Amino acid sequence: MASMLLELKLDRAFGHLDVNRNGHIDHDDITRLATRLADGFGESTASPKGQALVDGLEEFWTSLVAAVDHDGDGSITPKEWQAGMITAFVEPEAGFDQGFQPAAEAIMGLADTDDDGAVAFDEFKTLLKAFGAPAKDAKAAFEHLDADGDGSLTVEELVLAARQYYTGTQPAAGDWLFGKV
Repeated sequence: MASMLLELKLDRAFGHLDVNRNGHIDHDDITRLATRLADGFGESTASPKGQALVDGLEEFWTSLVAAVDHDGDGSITPKEWQAGMITAFVEPEAGFDQGFQPAAEAIMGLADTDDDGAVAFDEFKTLLKAFGAPAKDAKAAFEHLDADGDGSLTVEELVLAARQYYTGTQPAAGDWLFGKV
């Protein structure tokens, strides 16, 4: 059973993935998200980082549609999203690892533009913008996620934040991944 917090986060995440804002998620939304992310960081989807992003999001889409698209139409409704996310990716212990982690790692690797193993605040702002998250929340989100206060977020910290955001039923720092919930 999902908590109200998790349901709220999943509703918000649905909006991030419904790139064309037509009320459902389909493969075109995932392709558009990859392009928007790559463009935001000045990468081509054909570059090594861009290709890792495309591959990670394709793997995510394949896992997502297999687990969530209950009517098999290649499109995910909000109702399918909520129910399917919980049973396929939240409740099973390895659900995030199998379905989300490769995409999260590729996205965070893309955000690490200078390949120093960390995402600085400006890179984080670009990431939020690409996901359509409110820019006004970027500073507070970054500060919540920067647990050690060193002014940067490691790729590992961001992947952990994504895990907490997409699977956490109790309040955690990762709830701030896309700004205030």
